[in-house]
Amino acid sequence: LAIEPDGSIAYKEYEDMIATKCTCR
Repeated sequence: LAIEPDGSIAYKEYEDMIATKCTCR
């Protein structure tokens, strides 16, 4: 996973795998 500058997690590559997770921390 890639941590965005704003603190959000970018799961672009894992979107199909962990589509159940969101970047709503």
